Amino acid sequence: MKEIVKIFGEVYSNWAKRVYIESIDSFFYISSSSGIQYGKTKSEYDNCGRNNYKKFSKSELELFQNILLKGYVHSQITLEKHIEKKKSISELDIIKTNILCIRENLIEISTYIDTYDETLDEYREI
Repeated sequence: MKEIVKIFGEVYSNWAKRVYIESIDSFFYISSSSGIQYGKTKSEYDNCGRNNYKKFSKSELELFQNILLKGYVHSQITLEKHIEKKKSISELDIIKTNILCIRENLIEISTYIDTYDETLDEYREI
């Protein structure tokens, strides 16, 4: 697994959950309300803008799903370590928010990937 450098999650409402994941080789942002932003370098990330799921191929979506899964595992391990060290509740709340945001976005992107072939079939039938 590529090393995760930074994870930041935000909850703005029941429907807007945002996650920023930075690893050694990529920068990734996903939001249920404003889309996906991805780059292999910081400048590529900064210049690409945010795009809806529909702008990406299935293989790109699977790459994003993989990044989210790695972020989820990293956050779970971090949470377990912080619990063992009896860190403050505020630190645990930050990690909890990250995990919840990642989980929500994993569900959303997985659903989109699962229905991708059905969507292609709809276009074939036209």
